[in-house]
Amino acid sequence: MNNHIPNNIQELIAKALKGQISEEENELLELWYNQALPDQVEWKGAEKNAPELKHKIFNQITSQIQVNRPTVKLLLYKYVLFRVAASVVLVAGLAYYFGNKKDVVDEQLVSTQENGVKKIILPDSSIVWLKGKSTLLYPEHFTDSIRVVELNGEALFEVAKDKDHPFIIKTGNYSTRVLGTSFNLNTRNKNYNLIVLTGKVQVNELDPVNNTNKVLAVVTPNQRFDRLEQSKGEISAPEEVEKITVTKGTEYPMYFMHTPFSEIMDRIERKFNMKFAKADYSSYATCNINADLTDQSLKNSLEILAAAMGAQYKIENQTIMIEGGGCR
Repeated sequence: MNNHIPNNIQELIAKALKGQISEEENELLELWYNQALPDQVEWKGAEKNAPELKHKIFNQITSQIQVNRPTVKLLLYKYVLFRVAASVVLVAGLAYYFGNKKDVVDEQLVSTQENGVKKIILPDSSIVWLKGKSTLLYPEHFTDSIRVVELNGEALFEVAKDKDHPFIIKTGNYSTRVLGTSFNLNTRNKNYNLIVLTGKVQVNELDPVNNTNKVLAVVTPNQRFDRLEQSKGEISAPEEVEKITVTKGTEYPMYFMHTPFSEIMDRIERKFNMKFAKADYSSYATCNINADLTDQSLKNSLEILAAAMGAQYKIENQTIMIEGGGCR
């Protein structure tokens, strides 16, 4: 991932400096600030010498950008000190951005409240259901031969299939590598808990000394991999209730049995952020469909739905149109 300030974080910094930031936005800003600079240094009494503090912060941030790695986190006890730090971060970040714009891919940082679940559709059409008190950092578009995101917390992933561009989730010293699959990943409290629903997932651990990846496990459907902070990790079979729990609050389960066409339309709209065109669907009013669209892409879902009704579909400007066919 690029080591610069995500666009939405730059906007939050600007709002904070104007005194226009909400409580929820401020929590996200503080969360990013704490995660972006993980090592800890205290500056007690620094409010008495703000110019010197500003100079030190500037040197540390510009050093961070130049060497492309995190350096220090500042514990700022006074809001005025946060304003100084934020203004320097913004200036340094924007200077770096505009000075190297051709090499920079804009990033977004998304967070959730304690009991919330937030849906994120990534640039490759992968869907992430971000669980409570978690963050996801991802690029506005994937440009490399691999698709990389960073997770802190827990999320359910539905990764779009693309054999030429592996999908990698970075979480501390772990990297989770997939091609196209669905799984739940929980990395809270320095533990690693993975439940694979479909496909195959490779779990790697970074060796910081040799800067190499060690394969810990290859996990297949209906398996889970658990590793406590100091353990070797083990593969086991998840309980059925666990699989139900990890999909709770999401639109992941898409199994339909004798379900009216109108209900399936509604579910597809909600899951993929699409709309069906306003049209006369009376020829489909009696269609009661049996189909499993779980972990299917929008394209595959519509192909299955259209085939069940002998219809055709097309997509224009985020709008789905169904034509022909019908049910008796």
